[in-house]
Amino acid sequence: MFSCVVYFVYTNHCEVTEEVVGELLTTADMFLLPGLTKLAGKLLARLVTPDTVMDILVTARMFSLPRLEDQCTEFLADNIEDMAENTDLHRMIAEDASMVKNRQETDSIQVVDDIRSHIRKRVRTMSDMTEAELKMTVVDNLLDDLDLEA
Repeated sequence: MFSCVVYFVYTNHCEVTEEVVGELLTTADMFLLPGLTKLAGKLLARLVTPDTVMDILVTARMFSLPRLEDQCTEFLADNIEDMAENTDLHRMIAEDASMVKNRQETDSIQVVDDIRSHIRKRVRTMSDMTEAELKMTVVDNLLDDLDLEA
């Protein structure tokens, strides 16, 4: 793994694999190598599935990878019906809600706002609007289940 870091420093490229991506992100962050961090983020983007999306989203936030974070929230928006019962998603929504100081009932919750934004972006036709309304209902029901408003 360290040879990959050294190779990257000299060539601005290295082979990132699933086995070393976590270590590589930590090392890139420690040595202030944003290009290597982005390279690792590109690999993680290809690994987003219903089982991995929440871990990858947390990692994207931890290492300040906004493009990867956006890809994860887009995935959540596209698959909200299946992801609504995910306890890690529930935990993230609650954490995002708690981060707003003196939170009012209708203050925004970052991950929820991002999911809603992606749902809205998909609307181009009337049938898209119907699908978006169904997805928004799932989001609203999720917030109700968590006793939150946003």
